[in-house]
Amino acid sequence: MKFIEILPELEEGGVERHVLWLSNGLARRGHEVLVVSAGGKLEHALVVGTQSWHLPVHYKNPLTVLYSAVRIASAARREGYDLIHAHSRVPAWVALLASKMAGVPFVVTLHVRFGNRSALVYKPYRLASRVICVSESARSAMGELVGDRTVVIRNGLPGVRGKWRGKYPPWKLLFVGRLSHPKGIDVALRALSRLKSYDWTLDVVGDGPLRKELESFVAEEGLKGRVFFHGFCPDVEPWMKGASLLLFPSLYEGLPLTLAQSIQIGLPALASDIPEVREMTVEPSSLVPAGDAKAWEEALKGIFSGAAEPPRLKASYDLSLDKMVDKTLALYEEVVFTARAAGSGRSSSC
Repeated sequence: MKFIEILPELEEGGVERHVLWLSNGLARRGHEVLVVSAGGKLEHALVVGTQSWHLPVHYKNPLTVLYSAVRIASAARREGYDLIHAHSRVPAWVALLASKMAGVPFVVTLHVRFGNRSALVYKPYRLASRVICVSESARSAMGELVGDRTVVIRNGLPGVRGKWRGKYPPWKLLFVGRLSHPKGIDVALRALSRLKSYDWTLDVVGDGPLRKELESFVAEEGLKGRVFFHGFCPDVEPWMKGASLLLFPSLYEGLPLTLAQSIQIGLPALASDIPEVREMTVEPSSLVPAGDAKAWEEALKGIFSGAAEPPRLKASYDLSLDKMVDKTLALYEEVVFTARAAGSGRSSSC
């Protein structure tokens, strides 16, 4: 079968890695996948059987949305694609229009709890054949905005190449993720700025709009020799294996892939107390209030001083990538066969 995956960009981030792993998994099962985005660093990781096509599907301009939809619909008809899968809100509008033009069904994945509660924004979700939610928390939070054709398929991860081999003290802290407000890296840095008497360093692996602001804060607080910004890294597993503790201070998530990867590897992690993390972990008692720098300071102080053990979180469900790809493919097949049956029914009644 032939599928189109649409997402804003193929830069770093959980949505991007999810689409990368899903597309590669589908290609390895013998399917053809066209990945439509504005491009990005992760394109090089797409395998044989996938194609990358650049369109401005990250812009919220209605004319740009229409332009992208026309191009995708034309390709869907010409190349015989069976299904369109949108990831994020603007791609969902593109998919809706392209679906109507090409007569091809579309599905949408809800990756995160969005703050915008406008019903109009989520109209494509309600009109999609199915909405895949990456967690029960995301489905519950968005409720009627995304309609009643929802199904939970949790994100999976590729198998790890080895287990955690770090040690402590000294404390080699690690943050992995986009440098943006929702990821809470600024909260963690404020907490650490009050713990200068302890022996720690922090490696920040990732990039994003907050980088300059964070670098300025680090300089102002005299932390230049302790906090190191490394930018984007396509393979974070070596970083995790050598760290002492992962910091996961997110304010909200869809399904926390970075935290899931740390659990796979066995790296201790200090994480925010948010619904998605509670859903993922077996024992959430060690979680820290999200956005509360004082609470993060106290939690880190307890670990640094030896008063508390570094949390070793356990997953509450199977993190297998194969399981995620198989469930998604089964949903694709159900949607495609249902659409074909409905089409043949209309034809026979004419």
